[in-house]
Amino acid sequence: MKSLKKRLVTIAAAGMIGLTGMSFGTQSQLVAAASAGEVVTINYVPNYGIAVWDSPQANHHATGKTLKHNSSWKVVAKQVVNGKTWYNLGGAQWIEGAYTIDGYPVPSNTVVTINYKPNYGIAVWNSPEAGHQATGKTLKHNTTWKVVSKQVVNGKTWYNLGGAQWIDSTYTINGYPSVSQAPSAHPDYTGQTNTYPWGQCTYYVKMVAPWVGNYWGNGTQWGTSAKRVGFSVNKTPQAGSVVVFTAGQWVGSWQADRYYGHVAYVKSYNPANNSITITQGGMGFNSPTGPNTQVVPNATNFSYIHR
Repeated sequence: MKSLKKRLVTIAAAGMIGLTGMSFGTQSQLVAAASAGEVVTINYVPNYGIAVWDSPQANHHATGKTLKHNSSWKVVAKQVVNGKTWYNLGGAQWIEGAYTIDGYPVPSNTVVTINYKPNYGIAVWNSPEAGHQATGKTLKHNTTWKVVSKQVVNGKTWYNLGGAQWIDSTYTINGYPSVSQAPSAHPDYTGQTNTYPWGQCTYYVKMVAPWVGNYWGNGTQWGTSAKRVGFSVNKTPQAGSVVVFTAGQWVGSWQADRYYGHVAYVKSYNPANNSITITQGGMGFNSPTGPNTQVVPNATNFSYIHR
């Protein structure tokens, strides 16, 4: 999704009241300056906007500017006045925090499913910033949650689930989990100890998709091994499946080993441009045990093992 990245037009210096020249009332409380990259999205009424004020104080005046619903803006600083949070967008330009949500907007029907480990969950944090703290809540593996907004901090995407509730997108897949089907003829290897060599792509996939089998061989052999014991293997990309790259096959900008091939976990599929977002492990990455996220084009060129 392409995020809206707008900035307010700078007010002419001659007409601007500098922050250092403002007079703050006794009921105001300075809070920590906004973190670098912090963004808020206007959450008001479709086709309408909210006023921009010259100050967060009670005697403030409207600047004549309005910010449209669902538009996103970079925050310079924030202040609490009489219990109400105000955001500064630069100079004498303030908006009321009650009409915003943190981060960039997402489509109203956006949901994500927790993709961690069976019988475990992931932490919910009070902020996506580096100094965040765990709220004490956890979201169980394979549960689905509605996303309100998202924000990228130091290259990592975080999802906001409402209020001060943020989760790391690394441990999610887009959409709902696969619909339960009638018992299949193939076994489910969940619960078995991971016997693949540490730091290999096969080791990582077995960790995040414990239903795959041990002793399936090198990555290039996984499709054949999975099909032999009854798994569905085809050219249909799907979130939650395992993608198999045969020996020497291109994985986006790099080539799978000419002998061993490669396997990875499919986090999501974008049919609009026929690409998959994968997570993977391997000794060639900075983090051998993953997740090493990558977007790979030409998704229908590869084979997929379905649970």
